Amino acid sequence: MEQYFKDIIYRDVIARYNIRNTHEIRELALFLASNIGTIQSYQNLQNLINVKSLNTIKNYLGILESVYLFMRVDLFDYSVKRQIYNPSKIYSIDTALANSIAFNFSRNLGRLYENIVCTELLRRNHEIFYWKSKKDGEVDFLIKKGLQIDTAIQVCTSLSNDKIRKREIDGLLEAKRALKAEKLLIITEDEEQELTVESETIQVIPIWKWLLKE
Repeated sequence: MEQYFKDIIYRDVIARYNIRNTHEIRELALFLASNIGTIQSYQNLQNLINVKSLNTIKNYLGILESVYLFMRVDLFDYSVKRQIYNPSKIYSIDTALANSIAFNFSRNLGRLYENIVCTELLRRNHEIFYWKSKKDGEVDFLIKKGLQIDTAIQVCTSLSNDKIRKREIDGLLEAKRALKAEKLLIITEDEEQELTVESETIQVIPIWKWLLKE
């Protein structure tokens, strides 16, 4: 996998796009692979890899998307201006590749599952966004159908931790209230149940079972 990554960087990126500062785009790709599913602004990425220009970062991200290494999921907002100017979440096209080259001392299964869900949602041709509430609640994915939010989705390994359980459920309930999301879903490693919270139904389903649907 590491050799495959190097081949893509040097053959499909550096050679094709005549990149001079090869270490910059390589460091950017490694950082993104190590931080899949996180919100990254251009400014933050510029500071992290010490690039002089924001335009350079924008160009690098565009190139890494064009060679199908990474993809961006935008914030959902009824204000187009706010949607455009907020940072995106970055995911890897290939979850296994990202996992193999990432600089992580321990595997973050939650992020890996989130990446798998993202790629599957796009494979199913869904229009997807992430969402943040005014109270700093967050929903991993919104599925938009037409003008309506069809489904709000959270992804985590388990709901056994009370803090994580509250965070995931609260985010979904905020999305229900603010966006009128029709369906609320939590995708976990192996838990399955139907929750009723504040008169709202939340489906909890294992990721393997969800992948077999549709």
